[in-house]
Amino acid sequence: NDIVIARGALARVCRLDVSIDGTHLATFIADGLVVASPTGSTGYSFSAGGPILDPVSRNLVVTPIAAYLSAIRSVVVSPLQVVRCRVVDANEALVSIDGRVDLPIAVGDVVEVHAVERPIRLIEPEGAQPFWDLLRHKVELLPS
Repeated sequence: NDIVIARGALARVCRLDVSIDGTHLATFIADGLVVASPTGSTGYSFSAGGPILDPVSRNLVVTPIAAYLSAIRSVVVSPLQVVRCRVVDANEALVSIDGRVDLPIAVGDVVEVHAVERPIRLIEPEGAQPFWDLLRHKVELLPS
């Protein structure tokens, strides 16, 4: 669903170089970065200001977390592209995979994210609510 590259326990920002298919996108000074699939786009990425991706798309969304002085808030990339994030500066940093696996990373480490070649097939129960109805309901519950 998502990969999060973030600062560790210390309340200091990290500096992350992000490129898409080898082309430099930005150097973010931020609390971190979320790279999410369409399924993951309704979670942490959305909370950090990213868009919600249509679940039938295979795109990825790249969203900085609390970025300092950045004109780039979020970008959507093709499933054929590779998102590369290099830790430039951080006292502590970690990569979190789907919120279940947390691994420490250090300055100079690189995290590469890309869509899988063959998407996972899901079983949808008969009579299941369509995604857009579920999304509308979820958004209606948000405080305004």
